[in-house]
Amino acid sequence: MTILLDIIAIVSLLVAVPLITVKNLKYCVYAVIIQQTFISILYALSSHILAGVINILAGTIVIPFILYYTVKKTQEIEADPPIGSLYSTVILVILLALGVSVSNSFFQLAVFPASLIIVLAGIGVYGLLLRSDLIKITMALIMLETAVHVGLTYLAPAIIDIPVIGTLIEVMAVFITGVMAYLTIGVYKENLTSDSRRLRRLAG
Repeated sequence: MTILLDIIAIVSLLVAVPLITVKNLKYCVYAVIIQQTFISILYALSSHILAGVINILAGTIVIPFILYYTVKKTQEIEADPPIGSLYSTVILVILLALGVSVSNSFFQLAVFPASLIIVLAGIGVYGLLLRSDLIKITMALIMLETAVHVGLTYLAPAIIDIPVIGTLIEVMAVFITGVMAYLTIGVYKENLTSDSRRLRRLAG
């Protein structure tokens, strides 16, 4: 069972990279659905069926619907990031290497889960820092949520209230996604772009 958990978790990590780097936002929404489906399977394999069902409802239906609606109301291609793709790829690789290095140093008793969680979180932080498109920033926040979910599935035997915690995380994720969608559509209506650098104009 542990090996199966590891394989599914690795697949969710592999999906994370194109989710953050691909410029076609519609494809990124599909990647969110795939990733969240694997997270739901992780919960089910960890004997937390309720958490898996809630994640299916929120992570593969509600959140992707909000994202897809936002893409349809704005633009399908990501706004240009503040730095070029070559430099951003180098930074992503450095962040991933640092994540693995840190986890190997401080979490030697559970190297693989810790590395996976830190790398997922690192990809989310990368998206927050180096992507200017508001939809892509929202997806980066979802990536951080995914890292928390993966952590919960590995800690499942030690934590009793996994379904409660998982539900609270999903409620927060839906709320944040909704707020970001509203903000993105507002910025696009004013500037015909979902570039977060135009928020100053909206505020003015």
